[in-house]
Amino acid sequence: MDTLFAARKKDFLQKKHADEKGFTLVELMVVVAIIAILAAIGIPKMAMYIKVAESAEPVEQMGKMSKAIRGYIDSHPGAANTDLQTALNGKILSIGADNTLKTKIPTLSIADNAKFAYKIHNITIDATTKAAKFCIKAVAGSTYVASAAAVYFTETAPTDKTIWEGQIYRAGYADGGSTILVPDGDCPADAAGTAY
Repeated sequence: MDTLFAARKKDFLQKKHADEKGFTLVELMVVVAIIAILAAIGIPKMAMYIKVAESAEPVEQMGKMSKAIRGYIDSHPGAANTDLQTALNGKILSIGADNTLKTKIPTLSIADNAKFAYKIHNITIDATTKAAKFCIKAVAGSTYVASAAAVYFTETAPTDKTIWEGQIYRAGYADGGSTILVPDGDCPADAAGTAY
């Protein structure tokens, strides 16, 4: 009786294992292909979103710089516009050795672990109202180097709302510099390699 039971049990287990099927090679290949397609779509987008998130630091810093520049101009009411423009245009704010803006506006600070360096461009000051217009360029790194991959801030509202986010242009930074700056507001066109 035990032998009969053992034989039936063995037959039952063999049938059970025969009925169980694993995934076929084709099914596994389809799953791998779907994952590869999703990764090919998602990874570049994720990289762009990371770059946009990184640009939150310069956006905040450029807002502070804009207020500090206006404060500097307001605190020199008797100064000639050309003197003020000369004093500020091309000045750099960075944690590197070249920090010429800090010498003009000592209250303007930059974090010790800042990931960007900043430079003022195209500053103009209205003769009667003393209103300033300027562009600030931020490039990744502790010292300022001319780079196509940058974040821009314009003091005046840009006319092309499709490219600019308010007064911020970060498309060229987010895609590594392949989107060249379209001239708008106070920021000139930035062809790759333009040194300013």
